[in-house]
Amino acid sequence: MADRIPGLNRRELLAGLGAAAIGPAVPGIAAAPGHQPLTLQARAGTIALRPGQPDTPIWSLQGAAQNPGFRFKQGDLLDVSFGNELPVPALLDWHGLDGVPAAEPLAARPPLARGASENLVIPLHHAGTLLCDIKLLGDGEARPARPQALIVGEREPVAVDRDEVFLVEDWRLRADGTAIAPGSADSARAGSMQMR
Repeated sequence: MADRIPGLNRRELLAGLGAAAIGPAVPGIAAAPGHQPLTLQARAGTIALRPGQPDTPIWSLQGAAQNPGFRFKQGDLLDVSFGNELPVPALLDWHGLDGVPAAEPLAARPPLARGASENLVIPLHHAGTLLCDIKLLGDGEARPARPQALIVGEREPVAVDRDEVFLVEDWRLRADGTAIAPGSADSARAGSMQMR
């Protein structure tokens, strides 16, 4: 009877085990995602809502000058630095981001007090448009808050695709054209006046 199991020496065995152990890490090292810094500040600001009327005060989520487009690539890791310059607690809430438990507001992160900051690392697993805002705790506050869109492009550019951001705000306006924060007494009065 012939021996069907080939002989294996110690060097071949160790080389095979070593290749099996580091093999999965080698492609990961070659395709390691890029770390992209993203600085976001919650601060008071203004926005023009109607031509010919004064700017309305809002709370905005502003980025630093080094990342003006808020455009990233699929597979990147966002190194987010979030600071609160508002007179009330703020919390960064992400819409369209899945599978990142550390980014969950209130469940994994408490609200930030005035002057506080936090750092997050957020993996961008999927291409598309994300939305981050500070409106989670904003009901009944003095000013409405404006969200910020982040575009995550595909790893390989798609020739027939482009991202256009069309953002619909959920604000009501006073007679003078200034915005009303959701959940405030002014918002309830404006809603009842519009229903008549």
